[in-house]
Amino acid sequence: MKEEKLNDAYIMDTLCNMARGEEEIDIADTFFIYELDRKKDEEKRKKILAKARPRPACVKWIIPINYEGYHWILAVVNTVVGNISVYDSLKNREDCVKVVLKIRDILSEMGMEREWKMVIGTCFKNEQQDDISCGVYMLAAAFLNIVHKSNIVVGIDMLCSPWEYLRGVEIIQGRRDFDSLSTRDRHPHYFLECILVSK
Repeated sequence: MKEEKLNDAYIMDTLCNMARGEEEIDIADTFFIYELDRKKDEEKRKKILAKARPRPACVKWIIPINYEGYHWILAVVNTVVGNISVYDSLKNREDCVKVVLKIRDILSEMGMEREWKMVIGTCFKNEQQDDISCGVYMLAAAFLNIVHKSNIVVGIDMLCSPWEYLRGVEIIQGRRDFDSLSTRDRHPHYFLECILVSK
């Protein structure tokens, strides 16, 4: 596997595959926040918001964010519990606060006003060590939120290199040859540990 920063198309394709068949999970487009930031016209903003709004059955709204065009961060809106969680592999608290406030404002603009709880610091125990694997960490956080849709996911620990984890994700999504790798390599959830908070 080539170790390089993951692009929007790859991120979106992988997230949609992870959430396939999950009726209580909605995935926001990777360009959603970017497009919204660019549109100042009220009518255009309304169209973007209407298209992106989570369905009534949605429990978790997964929002991949290419923060300032160079770093992937994941925001997860739990519509049942009423919280916004942010996952940042660089553990930048200031950026996480900005993301939570932005998402809260977007939810308000969508007519989903309530007392949203901000959950910041739901980060990885092992911080990102390079300049390019942020997208992989973001996908790991998304995977855990999809699998544990009834709980708040905190304290994620990746027990392998990010690229080893991504190889496992590609295998279960049918992108690689099963016969060439061990059983452990096939299942990315083996590489992740997390703390779950029940709702």
